[in-house]
Amino acid sequence: MKFICLKCESYLLYDMQEKIEESIGITFKCPQCGYRLAMIANAGETQLVHSMGIKIGGRTSPPEALEMTRTNLDEGAETGIDWSEEAERRLEQIPPFVRPMAKTGIERFARERGYREITLPVMEEAKKRFMG
Repeated sequence: MKFICLKCESYLLYDMQEKIEESIGITFKCPQCGYRLAMIANAGETQLVHSMGIKIGGRTSPPEALEMTRTNLDEGAETGIDWSEEAERRLEQIPPFVRPMAKTGIERFARERGYREITLPVMEEAKKRFMG
């Protein structure tokens, strides 16, 4: 996701992050005119982002060669966790554009708790953690 300054049509850049109770506030700044934009993620959104290991802000290291290619190829990799038929059917009900992110988050949640199979109760437990 990218934000664009409506004044000078430059991409806004990550400026800072602030913890606000259970939520986070993220500020973006236009490098051309200095315009700033703030975004607040609620507690459920914040937990979902953190549980997936997503880092907010600029890179701290240069990109590696073929990084995007390797990341895209990894999407089909075996995760070592089985899914029950009922859980797979429920996963299919999640909108396609967020399904890979949800699947990754649920699998990470299951791994952290030592589950070897994702069942409907495991999905409910993960949902409560992510959505508060």
